[in-house]
Amino acid sequence: MHTATSHNRYLYVAILVVVSSAVIFLIAHGDIGPKEIGTAFLAMVGTFLGALFAFRLNESKENTKIEKERMAALNRALFILARQYNAILSLDKAMVPYKSDFEKAFNCPALRPPSYSDLVQDFSAIGFLLDVVDPNVLMRLSVEQEGFHQTLESLRIRNEFYVNEVQPAIAQHGFNRRDVHAPEFQAALSERIFGTAMNSAKIMYSNVAEDRKNLLNLHGEVFATAKKLFPDARFIKLVPEEQPRD
Repeated sequence: MHTATSHNRYLYVAILVVVSSAVIFLIAHGDIGPKEIGTAFLAMVGTFLGALFAFRLNESKENTKIEKERMAALNRALFILARQYNAILSLDKAMVPYKSDFEKAFNCPALRPPSYSDLVQDFSAIGFLLDVVDPNVLMRLSVEQEGFHQTLESLRIRNEFYVNEVQPAIAQHGFNRRDVHAPEFQAALSERIFGTAMNSAKIMYSNVAEDRKNLLNLHGEVFATAKKLFPDARFIKLVPEEQPRD
């Protein structure tokens, strides 16, 4: 866009120089008089002003189009962040009732949310942030994008292990028909099953808690950036149902 603008400006200057040189040459040789000069000058000025006005109008339209595209891209980014946050918050609510490490590993059921494969930021559309604001905003969006899907992956890994190995072991020992304490559980199950169940649940809970806070903070940061760039525009603002838990 800047290259085309520069070329247009150079073209207008060149035309003006050529026309001025021609007028001076004709005057010097007596080919035109004051009346002809005045008429030609007015015609030239009118043509130049008309062309300049058309150029400015097209430039303004182009800038307006770019601004609308950027505002829409920022709103889409905020919408993706809000949906990611709500997805993690739903998981967090389902996991809240289980307090101890043992309950988290063996009582928390296998949670199966949607894949959320569509919740991906369009970095090509918001790449302009590298040039107009702190480029780290774009980097943090990229990091959090990976963090969100890493959280879902930790959930998937825990669910598969819980369904394929923990639940069969619980059924085999009849633990699903009576209350069992952690020491008895640990003694009956293999060290691998017990340890992996505890560790995978710990990772899942940690990722969900961290991602919930990060997404909320990042949404606020991107919202502030959008308002800084376009103060009069309306952007999606995330209002959490609850304050993040410590």
